Amino acid sequence: MNLLVVGLATGAMLRHGGLRDGAEGRRPPPSLGAVMYRALPRDERHALREASVEGGDGARVKVSRGDSVARMVSLLRAPDFDDVAVSQILAEERTRREDWADRAESNLMRVVAGMSAAERQAFADRMEDVAQKRGKKFAK
Repeated sequence: MNLLVVGLATGAMLRHGGLRDGAEGRRPPPSLGAVMYRALPRDERHALREASVEGGDGARVKVSRGDSVARMVSLLRAPDFDDVAVSQILAEERTRREDWADRAESNLMRVVAGMSAAERQAFADRMEDVAQKRGKKFAK
């Protein structure tokens, strides 16, 4: 499934002009969520990542992904292409990603809401640093 997602992303980038945004010729900046995540201390990032895994059960996620890959491979190798079944597998993957994003956002909000004013100030400073450092990578 990872290869399929990479293939879909690569195809979309090629179709829409790659990672460059055309007029300015720069890559888009990292997402706000990515900047916030990177600005957290390493131990908090680890705890956030663990809390965001589906139901706290990483093994179940791996089995689910493995099943999706096996089903997709089988469909792609079939003599007759079943676009409905392929679309269903992709929709299931999208739902898993959206569910993960919802959990990650809730967990991130819980962390930020638990910060004191001074901690939020320091967090905001680290966010600016992360955005500037990451922005340089994207400005090429």
